[in-house]
Amino acid sequence: METQLSLAKARLSELNDQIRDAEAQKAKADHAYSEELEVLRNFESKRLRIVEALAGSTESAKAKLHTELDALDGALVASKRLVDSHEIAVNKINDRLAMLHEENAEVGKIVQRETEAAALSAFETDLRSRSREVEEKLATAKIALAEFAELASSSEQRFGLRGVQISSTVIQQLHENEAQWQARGWRLVPGLQGASEFRVRPMRKG
Repeated sequence: METQLSLAKARLSELNDQIRDAEAQKAKADHAYSEELEVLRNFESKRLRIVEALAGSTESAKAKLHTELDALDGALVASKRLVDSHEIAVNKINDRLAMLHEENAEVGKIVQRETEAAALSAFETDLRSRSREVEEKLATAKIALAEFAELASSSEQRFGLRGVQISSTVIQQLHENEAQWQARGWRLVPGLQGASEFRVRPMRKG
């Protein structure tokens, strides 16, 4: 089943492809527009020179210049139409690019939002899994301490004073070892207050 994130990513990929295609089309259209605009300007410059030449020409020369002028006016009209057509094409592509970029930005926001939501959901799943693991290990530690306490507390009944002395020595060593955790190579791991320190007491369930 496709999620909103997968759909948004697919649409974003499509939009990026369409934007690349539109930009390639725009480059060609801009080039064609620039070329035809240059042709039109050349025609206009040539026409201006012919008009200026008419003023001081003989009648026979004027007839020839008017013929050239008529032909040039036809070329000017055709060139203007081409320039207008290229300009319309460029404007259409620009409008399409603007719409594509707008949609691209909106879909990009959806992808970012859904990606963050997916990451947060994965974080919560992982944290809850680790929490259950910690709970299980703490339960194991509680039972181990309970078994240790029960064994130590039976020392006097089973072995008298000698048993109590042994129990006291072992318990003292256990406390000393825990107090010297740094010397034994342990280090504290920073965590949120209250989230990384637990008091483990000897317990049994039920």
